[in-house]
Amino acid sequence: MNVLMAVVRTIFAGFATLVFATTAGISAFASDLRVVSSIRPVHSLVASVMRGVGKPALLISGTQSPHSLSLKPSQARMLQKADMVFWVGPELEGFLDKSLGAIAPEAQSVVLAASPGLSKIKGSDQHDDHDHEEGDHEGHDDETVKPEDAFDPHIWLDPDNAIVMVRHIAQRLAEQDEKNSQKYTANADETIERLKQLGNEINVQVAPVRDQPYMVFHQAYGYFENRFGLQNAGILSPNPLGGPSAKRLQKLAQEVRSSGVRCVFSEPQIQPQAWDAIADDNGLRIDTLDPIGLEVTPGPELYFELNRNLADTMTGCLER
Repeated sequence: MNVLMAVVRTIFAGFATLVFATTAGISAFASDLRVVSSIRPVHSLVASVMRGVGKPALLISGTQSPHSLSLKPSQARMLQKADMVFWVGPELEGFLDKSLGAIAPEAQSVVLAASPGLSKIKGSDQHDDHDHEEGDHEGHDDETVKPEDAFDPHIWLDPDNAIVMVRHIAQRLAEQDEKNSQKYTANADETIERLKQLGNEINVQVAPVRDQPYMVFHQAYGYFENRFGLQNAGILSPNPLGGPSAKRLQKLAQEVRSSGVRCVFSEPQIQPQAWDAIADDNGLRIDTLDPIGLEVTPGPELYFELNRNLADTMTGCLER
């Protein structure tokens, strides 16, 4: 009996030690910092840095466009409760520029487009310089037209930029939550190594199609194209909020025939019928690119899956 009791006591002692160690591990890293991220790719990078510490909330979880979003009550409440808000910047999420000051004046606003060392593409450096013709923006507010010195806000589509943003995210989180600073730094280092591998992987994958021209719905891919040397031959519409003018469609048909384009790419939330006529007349293949991860489950892995999907879709269409 004494032997049996001794065994029982040993088992319970071991179980108690395990529970204590587990609880201690949780309390060592758990944070009550309330973090909000604007769009899916930003949320993914923040979630990677916060892994094992906390989970950021995703502000735009549906198919709403960050270019023209009106806050829902639930989204406003999310911002009101936030201690930190990570976003690209007013060039992409213009609705947040005024909303943060009014709704979340105490929250730390982290503009990732201002990350030190970030590479930016100016508007004049994009492939659509020749596309801003008179009449292309008919029916849209002038505010949607980028000034000459504006930069392309799709900064996350270059894994090298993602590395810069991860460093900035980790630094700002560590400043706000010092007890977990080492965990943020370790997570950032691990994420950066994975981002380097991702860049090398995609670079090898797209090498066979670098000289193959294609067209896209709107210019969201400049960073991806510049990083991996891809050949964007034109865009359907200079304005991401609306379709092309009749004049633009006529010019597009001419560009398709003269450039040798075989693939055109739309996006999940936008299926312009204009592609159909151009594709039918010129024997084009149509596929869908998802630059923001609308069709990927949010979380730390989204960024990696998003970029691999872009590479898979492009090479799949261009190699055929």
